Amino acid sequence: MMFKQWASLGLAFLLAGEIAATEGLQRGDQVIVLKATSLQPPGDKEAIPLAPGQVLEIAEVEDSRLRTQHGPTGWIEEKQTARLDQAAVESLTALIESQPRTALLYAGRAAVWQALGKTDKAAADYAEAIRREPSGAMYLARSQFWNSQSKFGRSYQDLLEAIRLEPQNAVGHFRMGMVMRQTGERAGAIESFDQAVQLDPNYADAWHLRGITYFGLAKFTNAFDDFNQAVKLDPRNASNWQSRGLSYAHEGSYDKALQDFNTSIDLDPQDPISYFYRGNMLRKMEKLDQSLADYTRSLELDPTLTPAYFKRGEVSILLGQPQQAIVDFNACLRLTPEFSAVFYSRGNAWQDLQEYAKAIDDFSRFLKVNPTSAEGYSERGKSYLALAELGQGDVDLAIRDFSEALRLEPTGYVGWHYRGNAWRIKQDYVKAIADYDQGLKLAPEIAEGYYCRGLARHALLQLPQAETDFTRAIELDPKIGNAWFNRGQVLERQGRLKEAIANYDVAIKLLPLEADFYAQRGGAWRSLGDYDKAFADFAQALQCDPKCVFAFSKRINAWEDLDEIEKALADYEEIVRLSPDDNLLYLMRSVAQMKRRMPDSLAGFRTLLEKEGYEGEDAGLTVIWGHLAARQLGDEAAAKQFLDAAAGKLKKTWPHPVVRFLRKEIDESELLLQAVDRDKRTEAYTFLGIDHSLAGRNDQARDCWTWVIEKGNKNFTEYNVARSELKRLESDHSENP
Repeated sequence: MMFKQWASLGLAFLLAGEIAATEGLQRGDQVIVLKATSLQPPGDKEAIPLAPGQVLEIAEVEDSRLRTQHGPTGWIEEKQTARLDQAAVESLTALIESQPRTALLYAGRAAVWQALGKTDKAAADYAEAIRREPSGAMYLARSQFWNSQSKFGRSYQDLLEAIRLEPQNAVGHFRMGMVMRQTGERAGAIESFDQAVQLDPNYADAWHLRGITYFGLAKFTNAFDDFNQAVKLDPRNASNWQSRGLSYAHEGSYDKALQDFNTSIDLDPQDPISYFYRGNMLRKMEKLDQSLADYTRSLELDPTLTPAYFKRGEVSILLGQPQQAIVDFNACLRLTPEFSAVFYSRGNAWQDLQEYAKAIDDFSRFLKVNPTSAEGYSERGKSYLALAELGQGDVDLAIRDFSEALRLEPTGYVGWHYRGNAWRIKQDYVKAIADYDQGLKLAPEIAEGYYCRGLARHALLQLPQAETDFTRAIELDPKIGNAWFNRGQVLERQGRLKEAIANYDVAIKLLPLEADFYAQRGGAWRSLGDYDKAFADFAQALQCDPKCVFAFSKRINAWEDLDEIEKALADYEEIVRLSPDDNLLYLMRSVAQMKRRMPDSLAGFRTLLEKEGYEGEDAGLTVIWGHLAARQLGDEAAAKQFLDAAAGKLKKTWPHPVVRFLRKEIDESELLLQAVDRDKRTEAYTFLGIDHSLAGRNDQARDCWTWVIEKGNKNFTEYNVARSELKRLESDHSENP
């Protein structure tokens, strides 16, 4: 008799030890009945008698009345109850002394001891209650106590006894279901909840917890049906709306989910979990500012809610606030140091801040706990790659991580694409293209894949294929300014200057502050002979970036076209000042001096060889230019010294065949056979022309330089040299026909 009423002696969903210590009573607090009274249910239902020692949970406080929940539900006068505190112990002790055989008083005092953290005294009082009245209600009350202490085995044994004594009472089966859930026995929990709702179809809490259990078993339809029933039976319980909202969210019914979370918050505006769930929902709906506000509110209500810090941090990253994200991720780790996913997300925030070393450290810590995470290796690889691009790291470390990511997840686009980027930075363009190919097979609609493959093909001078890739990237995403720019470069290299300029126009419209774009377009105008537009673009480039070496170098080409060598040399001085470690600039400046037959050029070539050594990237060209400059100045000893000092020290790749020609180890025809593309022939014909000129073979020199001017790469320094030398030759011929 009255088994379900007495079942309220323990908390249904909250540990008694977590009761808030506030001035007045509020939702979730527990009180104890001090004298025999009754509880008035909603409507015209019959009053429920209450005995001293019974524990009730508060759902609402209204003036001097309390509405109860999770047990007998109704209204009671506040003065007939007491908070579970030391005063309640004293009141119950006095009652026990006057009524020592009343088991409920011992159980009530046990509940108060439990709330006060006096677990030994609570256990002793529960044992005395059961000794005096070994009923289902008493075993059920003690089972809740054991449950709060995580002593699930003892709780289970007491529940078995409670159910044996009262097999038709739904509460016992419900509580058994709770214990089974807590110990991971979900199938057993479902059976117990089944019994509870069969015995009491109006038992909203049983429907609700069975729904939660179904949800954990991925039986989402069953879960939704149970949540729906719980809402119908107990529409004032915020948790029911909260759970149904989660169910709606899982099936993608975001608007309905949002409505349920709103209702949950209306019913219990002090519950941080409802704000947390609504924040998750708003994030999925891409309402990031509102999502952030809900996470913030949930943390105001519960500053220890670790998942809210984590989720707010992730939203901060999406809002472009990585520094704030790191603050939240740090808070997460202070509260839950073993929360490994935080290291992954904080690594992403460090990446956004370009703090790549810190990102690598966080991804490494994440991978220590999650060694089979392909995403972890991919993200760490991106950071290694970024450092390599900055000249501060080893690109092989990036390749290693992307390779491991692909071993773990061979169908992952990210691994293929970024390993392709790493090969490209390493200038292994064939491997880069192979990886981009694999990535694009998996994700053929990603514009970035075509763009990057286009870059690799461009580097290999596969110009038509590169053009095709850039075009496909633009079709998929017309707002990629760099794709327009690079397609323009490919078109320019194919001599399609007006088309190139049209592409540069679009690129500049999309990215109007990119200095290199103006400089490149200026170079195209120069090739068309429109120097006014060229110089206007160079000026605009330098306005965007006064330190843009590329713009200076392009303008130098134009100055040299116009024989404004002094202005060209002034620009060289500026870019050497801006980039003192760029050896190629010293080489170009010395070549400009050579065109003026300035002795300083020899010193420049020698200085460059001292700086770079004979293994340097530009060493071969430096030896060639130094040799030819010395011959032009009539210094045959210096000319010989440039060749002799380099003997056996230069790389055997291009332009080494030119050095062999100058040493008379191969003839002109053999040299031209080894100049296999337009760029190499631009250099070869320029150098051959100078050699012919110095030997007095002016017709052959003229033919060589004419080829460069008509067919060579106009962006090469050699083009300007050929043009200048041909002009000098024609001038000398007119003066001395």
